Amino acid sequence: MHSTQPLDFTRLRAHLSDKPRTKAGQVRQAWPEIKTLLAAGHSLKDVWVWLNEIGLEIGYARLSHYIGQMRERDAESAGHD
Repeated sequence: MHSTQPLDFTRLRAHLSDKPRTKAGQVRQAWPEIKTLLAAGHSLKDVWVWLNEIGLEIGYARLSHYIGQMRERDAESAGHD
């Protein structure tokens, strides 16, 4: 039997600012800020240093790979609009 009560997403939303468990998830969470910094002319190397300073400890090559994936995903999304 299915409940007719609407779902309460309050508890899920409470986790939006939690740090994701994976490095990929952490980069995805930071992507809006990373994208803005890169668009403002900051180098990926500087962004990488700053991410490590705030606790997102990731290698430069891996970050570069994830950034490529995020850009590809953004391009695919833009193509579907």
